Amino acid sequence: MKHLHSFARRAAAFLLAAVLSLPLDLANEHMAWERPLWLQALMGGGVITLAELGAGLILNVWLKLDIWDYSRLPGNSAW
Repeated sequence: MKHLHSFARRAAAFLLAAVLSLPLDLANEHMAWERPLWLQALMGGGVITLAELGAGLILNVWLKLDIWDYSRLPGNSAW
């Protein structure tokens, strides 16, 4: 069962990365060259963070799959 849980975690992370790669790449194509790199990184990081929150709410909270568990890590803002 432990291996299945590990596989599910990796599969969810891979799927989320695959789903995000295309929109982020398309956004990069339409972004002005004058936009500072730090702002591009901040925008991309924000999109990724919101997507992980959405996936976490669906997979962890609603479906109770416990895919991601950051409760024991410093800086976690658990509810």
